[in-house]
Amino acid sequence: MSMIRFSKDHEWIRVEDGKGVIGITDYARRNWGMWCLWNCPKWGPP
Repeated sequence: MSMIRFSKDHEWIRVEDGKGVIGITDYARRNWGMWCLWNCPKWGPP
């Protein structure tokens, strides 16, 4: 079973089987008018 969490800035994360998928809401996609990129930290041992 997956769980979706939303931020107040129209971003979301869905966690399934210990893996996360991030995205933006349809509202943000239609209204921001630009690409958004995230720099995610590397997890796990170096």
